Amino acid sequence: GSGATVYRARLNSDVVVIKLFKTTMFSGEKDFQRFSHEVKLLASLRHYNVVNFFGACLIYPRVGIVTEYVE
Repeated sequence: GSGATVYRARLNSDVVVIKLFKTTMFSGEKDFQRFSHEVKLLASLRHYNVVNFFGACLIYPRVGIVTEYVE
């Protein structure tokens, strides 16, 4: 999408997606806190219909997530 740059990469033996969000996605502390909450929810999900979540960077301005790559 227009709010992030997406990369395909390797993490150990897994192919992953790295999604780095643009700083314009966060207009204030409330947006960043909302995103942090969503990251915590992603980390707790384990379902075969949901991509696996590997981690996140929440150090502004380097905000991004790492998920499983699905073809």
